[in-house]
Amino acid sequence: MPSRKNRVRLRFRSLRADWQKHELLTQKIIGIFYPIYNELGHGFLENVYQKSFAVLVREQALNYCAQMPIKIFYHNVDVGEYFADLVVESAVLVELKAVSALESAHEKQVLNYLLLISKSACYLTSVRVRKSAG
Repeated sequence: MPSRKNRVRLRFRSLRADWQKHELLTQKIIGIFYPIYNELGHGFLENVYQKSFAVLVREQALNYCAQMPIKIFYHNVDVGEYFADLVVESAVLVELKAVSALESAHEKQVLNYLLLISKSACYLTSVRVRKSAG
């Protein structure tokens, strides 16, 4: 069995191929995000953007699951639970962050989610938070 690092590397390669497979859907997802940012701007908590995104996904007649629970098992014991922001059309994971810049930790988090829920495409985005002066 390949090591976890190798499995993630292989999964990441398949992400690129599957991104093309879901290209029309990901284009719709990207198109949904911009009106939210243009209307709300920055400065809200993540859940405001997540709920707004869900409203527009629903208006586009796309199926989605918001706050999808992801159970973490270690040696067949449930050791925790995380919640993915949205999964659209049972195909694309959407993870929204209200941070000034995306970091490698955010990418690692999403890769772990993808491994746990067996999805192959993701849209990770950030609503830029302005740093206060002074």
